[in-house]
Amino acid sequence: MRFASKKDGWTGAVIWLVIALVTFNAYQEIRQPSDEFVEAVTVAVIVDVLCLWLWFGTYYVITDQELIVRAGPLHRRVPLCTIQMVRHTRIPISAPALSLDRLEVRYQGGVVGCVVVSPDDQQAFIQALRQHNPSIHYA
Repeated sequence: MRFASKKDGWTGAVIWLVIALVTFNAYQEIRQPSDEFVEAVTVAVIVDVLCLWLWFGTYYVITDQELIVRAGPLHRRVPLCTIQMVRHTRIPISAPALSLDRLEVRYQGGVVGCVVVSPDDQQAFIQALRQHNPSIHYA
């Protein structure tokens, strides 16, 4: 089952502002080429692609065996049998989440781990996790 990331307005504003500024800078270099023309266009393409990839490519998949967390080029796989707890949080740490309305997923591997996600439908996400691992504690 696939869950889209919830997207806050401020997150979208930041991402689209970065895209606009970098693209505008590259456009200025194209209009009036200088020594930094190639660098400006290269940076614009890389930054724009990464921002768009994050915006459109942040989601979560629950399979029979694992939780797959995707955020653009980054991904993490967490075996469902290792998940111990899910709880609401609004911590603003860097995470594969496009909203501050988040869930902290704690799991046990070699060490205790944590991934913070922001599924659009949190209740369905939690239910899907608990369907595959009923021992998950929900706080």
